[in-house]
Amino acid sequence: KREPRPVYETVAPSSSGKVAIAIAQKPGYVPGPNDVDLNMVVRDRPGGPPYLLLGGNIISQSGGTNRATLDAIFTQQDLGTYKSEGRLLMRIGRVTQFVPEYYWRPNDHNFFVAPRLQLYRTLEPIWQDQRKISERLTQAAGGGVDIGYSQSHFTEWRLGYQMTHQLWNLSTGSDGQPDIHGNSQQVRLQYSFNGQDRAMVPRHGLRADVSTGYLFNTTTSVN
Repeated sequence: KREPRPVYETVAPSSSGKVAIAIAQKPGYVPGPNDVDLNMVVRDRPGGPPYLLLGGNIISQSGGTNRATLDAIFTQQDLGTYKSEGRLLMRIGRVTQFVPEYYWRPNDHNFFVAPRLQLYRTLEPIWQDQRKISERLTQAAGGGVDIGYSQSHFTEWRLGYQMTHQLWNLSTGSDGQPDIHGNSQQVRLQYSFNGQDRAMVPRHGLRADVSTGYLFNTTTSVN
């Protein structure tokens, strides 16, 4: 297997007399007149990779069911190839959710492929006349793949397909409704923008996820 040639970023003066970034096939450059001396020290970040973000989520309402989960996002950068990532979204508690994804960028292009799996499981209370009459288990398990384009450090587009097996089964009580289980498929187009200044506790910035899709071959559906 042929290994890619390394690329180094070096600092050199531009034609306007300012310091600019130059790309070279080997470290360093030939000194010239009016060059600017610069010493640069590069070290690994002490906090990772890998990175793990943790947070708690509590939902409470009068006359309802209190819900608490421990949320986590695990990220391993440069997994397999440069700029590729292994990602895992986890939620444990009232809701159990696992979404592993491999974000793969071939070579140094902005295009990427992101296969993923998903598992979502929780108990949903069923109410009638302000009284809880049953609880139902809802579960969704499946996988899919996205093909996308990273427009910048803040923006990306995704076009994806996903297949899911869904369960809607009675757990406790009685509500007179049948259990449902079966598969569904979905295609979607998603736009994501993340201009926040940090991932853990942002102080300013905007984040937006906008998607549109088509759900087909669903359980008890004609299409």
